[in-house]
Amino acid sequence: MIFDSLEKNRSRSRGFTAIEFIVSISIIFILLAILMPGIQKARDTARSTQCQNNFKQIALALHNYHDAHQTLPPGYISIMGIDGNQLNNEWGWGAFLLPYLDQAPLYERINFSTGVVQRYGDEEDSIGYDPLVNMSNATMAATQVPSIICPSDVYEDLNNPSPPGRGFASYSPTSYAGVAGIHWMSLPCATVVRKLNQELPEMTAPPCVPNDGAFYLNSRVRFKDIRDGFSQTMILGEVSSRLDLPREEGQGRTRSGHVPLAGGSNWAGVSDPLFQDQVLTATIDGINLADESGHSFGMNSYHDGGVYAAFADGSIRFLSDEIDSSQQRPFGVLQHLSTISGNDLTVGF
Repeated sequence: MIFDSLEKNRSRSRGFTAIEFIVSISIIFILLAILMPGIQKARDTARSTQCQNNFKQIALALHNYHDAHQTLPPGYISIMGIDGNQLNNEWGWGAFLLPYLDQAPLYERINFSTGVVQRYGDEEDSIGYDPLVNMSNATMAATQVPSIICPSDVYEDLNNPSPPGRGFASYSPTSYAGVAGIHWMSLPCATVVRKLNQELPEMTAPPCVPNDGAFYLNSRVRFKDIRDGFSQTMILGEVSSRLDLPREEGQGRTRSGHVPLAGGSNWAGVSDPLFQDQVLTATIDGINLADESGHSFGMNSYHDGGVYAAFADGSIRFLSDEIDSSQQRPFGVLQHLSTISGNDLTVGF
C-alpha cells in the first residue's frame, strides 16, 4: 500500500522526456516564425510613421523660415572662384533652419561669420598649407539632432559621430537633403561679390548659374519663384546610409570625389564647396539606384519600395522607386517634380 503510493507520486513528479522537450521547443519556434514577420512589420510601420512626422516638421520649419525671411534658406553658402580662394563658412540649409526646429540654443552657439575648417597658406604648398578646425563650430556641427534622422536609417555611426580634431571635422548626419533639381549645379563657379576692398575681383571660374531646384549654392528661392505649383514641386528628398558607404578604399566615392559621409547627408553644411552632395540631392540619379561602386547619388532609403519626399505645399508623399524616371530628355516624372519653374505638368505619381 505504501509502496503503491510512493510509486504514484514518483510517476506524477517525473520531468519532460526528450521527445516532449523537442516537441515543446519546436512549437515555440513555429510560433516565433509565425509572429516575427508581424512584429517586424509593426516596427517598420512605426519607424516609417516617425520618419514622416520628422519630415513634416522640417517642411513646416521651412514655411516658418520663409515667413520670417521671405525666402527659403540657401542650399549652402560659400564664396568661390575669386583669387583662387573660397570663404570657408559653408553652412547648409539645415543650420539656418535650427531655430525653427526647436534648436535655437544650438543655432545661437554657431559662429556663422566663419566655418568649421579654416585653411591657411597655399594649398599647392604642402608646408604652408595648414587646415585648422574651429573647435567651437566643429563641436556644433558634430551635434546630433534626433528629429532630423529617420528611425529607419540604422547605420550605427549615425548616432556616434567622430569627435572633431586638428585638420578634420565630423558632421552629424541627417536623413533628408535639399533638392538641387534635375542635375547637380555646375561647379566650381565664381560668385560675383567684392572680396575685402577689391573693386574688381579676379575671377578664376565661370560665373555661377542658378540651378533649377529649390536648393543650391547661395540659393535664395522664394515661394513666388515656384511656378510649377506647390503640390507639384519637390523641395526635400530622403537620403540614407543604405547606398552611401564606400565598399573598399578608393571605391564608393561621390560625384565630387570625396568619401561620402555616413547617412548620405548632414545638417550643418559642406566640408568643401565642391561637395554639394553632402547637403543636397539631385533627381538625375533616380531613387534607390546605385552605381558600379554601390553608391547612390540620388534619393534612397531603407523603406521598402521607395522614399519619402517633402513638397512645397508642406505635404509628405511616398515616391515609389518604380516612378517614371529618365536620365535623358525629356526626362521622367521624378525629374520634372524637382524643378521649380520648368512649366512641367506631372500627374499620376
